[in-house]
Amino acid sequence: MDGIIAVSAEDGSYRIENVETGHKTLNAEKTGFLPFSTEIDVQEDFNSVPTPMFSPAFTAFVHGVITGDFTGDPMQGITVLMINPDGSESGISSTSDENGNYQLQWVPLGERRLLIKSSTMMLSQQDVTLSITDYELDIVIPEPMTFTDARDGHSYNAIKIGDQTWMQEASEVQEPVVISGQQH
Repeated sequence: MDGIIAVSAEDGSYRIENVETGHKTLNAEKTGFLPFSTEIDVQEDFNSVPTPMFSPAFTAFVHGVITGDFTGDPMQGITVLMINPDGSESGISSTSDENGNYQLQWVPLGERRLLIKSSTMMLSQQDVTLSITDYELDIVIPEPMTFTDARDGHSYNAIKIGDQTWMQEASEVQEPVVISGQQH
């Protein structure tokens, strides 16, 4: 930055001193990794800038199709987000297209957790161990289901559990009961 070069420590931390305040460009390079560049506004006090470095040799391309568990149809607009080891959300995410396809690039190899969420709620999570650079992961998510009860014409919510579909709420309509017998 501003012609000042710093080398990171073994833990990845670095310190650049004597930089003037104002809008600056921070560049980082490491052999075998993609170059990183970001714009920052340097303040008078301490400035902390996360500097993610990605290597094609140490990251995976994770991709697949998101479908619904009831219909099997592709699900559009579902976000797949990688979680950092400390539990925070990373900047690595993808939203499924009209065909249910999603793609995550530069996912670090190793044990990873993916969150799958819609615009309004968390749908599921998927733990994966990435040891190859091209990883296909199809995701099946719960989808809302309704059916119309022929007895009363009302729609009710349903849920799929295993191979069976269950009503989530009770129908108020009861079948007519026929009683027969002899009067004495």
